[in-house]
Amino acid sequence: MATTYQAPKSQYNKDENFAKLGIDKAFEATLLEAVAVDGDENKFTIFAYVESAGGVEKYGDKEWTFTQQLCKFEVVKKDHKGYQDKDVIQHPLHAAIAYAVMEDIGFNKPFSAEIQGANSKLHEVIKTGKHKGEEVDKAMILELIQKQSFEYESVDELDKMKGLSLEVSKGGFKGGGANAKMQLTQRLEFIEDCIKPDSKFRAIAAEVGLTDEEAQGVLQGYLSNLVN
Repeated sequence: MATTYQAPKSQYNKDENFAKLGIDKAFEATLLEAVAVDGDENKFTIFAYVESAGGVEKYGDKEWTFTQQLCKFEVVKKDHKGYQDKDVIQHPLHAAIAYAVMEDIGFNKPFSAEIQGANSKLHEVIKTGKHKGEEVDKAMILELIQKQSFEYESVDELDKMKGLSLEVSKGGFKGGGANAKMQLTQRLEFIEDCIKPDSKFRAIAAEVGLTDEEAQGVLQGYLSNLVN
């Protein structure tokens, strides 16, 4: 499975500045500058100025090739249940990047990186803390990640991303930000359908001296209390 690409301001990526990548375990790229922004307990997002990337495909455009640009991609922190209780499995490259960010780089700290993909053996070391049957410490795991998968170093500042919004959706429902927004929208629509002002409601409102607009305001206030 190749790394997928969604352009800024496209159907599935409304971000005005950053292309969206769905990285697979074989993803390779040079990040001239990057920063990890925390999301929720299951994932975070890396925003980066990507100089080059291999194996990236744009759906429906076989002639398209990647050129250096601003990109963002989500990194899974751990296996978890996603939208509609579907299993989300952390693959090796996500494991390597997540370990490096959470154990060494830190969130909101500028860095540059060379991403070289990752394999199941490295993933096993990260999960078990063992290498070739021997217990290894955090420093050794980070060294293996640097050599085999995700070579990184700190940089002074973010030049290419200066002044840009680095927003990450935070999940309030099981499944994360985008799914939470969809579920909240559906919930609101259901509630509104159930208590839309009908003729009886309007008659009662009129009896107590409320206009239609004022009555609608009462309903909106009630909706806000239900979903907050």
